[in-house]
Order: sequence, then structure tokens, then C-alpha cells
Amino acid sequence: MPYFQLGPANDQPYSLAVVSAATTTIATVAALTGQTVRVYKVFLVASTATTLGFADGSTALSGGLSILANGSVTLGADGTPWFQTSSGNAFNITNSAGAQISGTVYYTQNRFFP
Repeated sequence: MPYFQLGPANDQPYSLAVVSAATTTIATVAALTGQTVRVYKVFLVASTATTLGFADGSTALSGGLSILANGSVTLGADGTPWFQTSSGNAFNITNSAGAQISGTVYYTQNRFFP
């Protein structure tokens, strides 16, 4: 059976539930001094229409993604990170309408891979 590795060797991802309502910035993965965050997989559902974005601290990593009510965003795992933060920065999700956002983010946080 083939082996699929999601991230660098010995650096398999954590999963983190995302549940947020009435906020415009969702602090998804907290910053740690000297460490980068790499996001490998995302699944998010919005309760009402909103525009989602992904950020390295306060710096945008993507343009806004318009989501309809009960719409979703899925970024599948393929071994390459979708997003990477700068050293010491948090990975945040921006939410223009403050809609209820639920889902999961799979990430690594490591100081050895700048």
C-alpha cells in the first residue's frame, strides 16, 4: 500500500477545530516565537454569506473567498502547504461578515523549517 506523507518527515500535522461566531478575525493558530505555521488542509463552513481570507498575522495570504450561506471551503491535502506564516506570526482567518464559521484546520508549527 502506498504511503502518503502530509508534511515534512517527523512533522505530521495537528488538527484544530475552528468554531467562531460574530468575529472578523479568527485567531486560528497562535504565534510562537521563532516558529512558522504551515497549513496543509482546511475545511470550513459558513452559516451565512461572508468573505473569508487567510492571513500571516495581519498580512493577507490570499484574496477574499466569497462564501454563500451554508457554503464551504475545502483545501485538500497533497503534501505541499497551502499557506505558511512568517516566523513568529499567527495563522488567522478573516471573516468579513462575522458569520458563524465551523470546521477544521490541519497544520504544523515548527522552528526547524523556516
